[in-house]
Amino acid sequence: MSIRYCESLEQTTQIGLVRGIGRWDLVGLMINIIVGAGIFGLPAKIYALTGVWSLLAYIVCAGLVTLITLCFAEVGSRFAGTGGPYLYAHTGFGPLIGFELVMELSGTIAPSLFLTKNCPTCSTLVR
Repeated sequence: MSIRYCESLEQTTQIGLVRGIGRWDLVGLMINIIVGAGIFGLPAKIYALTGVWSLLAYIVCAGLVTLITLCFAEVGSRFAGTGGPYLYAHTGFGPLIGFELVMELSGTIAPSLFLTKNCPTCSTLVR
């Protein structure tokens, strides 16, 4: 097995991040997330909470998740760059809100609030 290297540096710098996920790739990814997240413990808990209505609860939640996914798809189609929710919040509301959103999504909202309020260096980074 041989390793092939790029012929020139220009060839490597012109290749950008491919923003290509097909429809069936997205469908497969969503099915994988749904099945992987709740295949073992969630059905029993939902049945304990809702009884015979548990299947309907799953269908309603799947509909809501589908609506959220369609909203992200619509917003994503309006941007040429990559960055997901950070890019959308940064463009719409400014760098501070973009930073806070990233910290919230990563589960570190409390430290990010502390840093933006109490750390002069961090406050200048997000401006």
